[in-house]
Amino acid sequence: MVNIRWAAAAAAHVSPLRVRLTHVSDTEPQWRHICEVCGVEEILTPGDAFDLGWDYPPRMGQFGVVSPRCCPLCPNVGTVWWALAIDGYTEDMLTEGQRATVSRIAGEPRSIAVLGDNSSR
Repeated sequence: MVNIRWAAAAAAHVSPLRVRLTHVSDTEPQWRHICEVCGVEEILTPGDAFDLGWDYPPRMGQFGVVSPRCCPLCPNVGTVWWALAIDGYTEDMLTEGQRATVSRIAGEPRSIAVLGDNSSR
C-alpha cells in the first residue's frame, strides 16, 4: 500500500520527511513560543511556528532537551544551547536568564502550555 503523503511528496519532488514534519492536524495544541534571545512571545501551534521559522519543539528539537528556542529573526548564537554546546559553558557560567530558560525547557511542555489548554496534561 502506498502512503498517500509520500506519493504526493515524490510527485512534487519534496522529501517524505518534510511532508511528515509539515503535516498539520486541526487538533494541534497551542503553545507559548518564547524567544530566548530577544524575549518575544507568541502563542502558536507547532505547525504555525514551524512555518513561520521558529526553532521550537516538537517540530525542531524535542521537549525537555536543551536546544535553541528562538524566533525567526534571532540567531542561535544567543541561545543557551550555543553557550553550552559551542562555547563550552558549564552551568555555573550561565546567567540567571539562561538558567531560567533551562528551567523552562526542563518543564516542557507544561511550562509553555497556554492557560486553559488541557492538551498538555
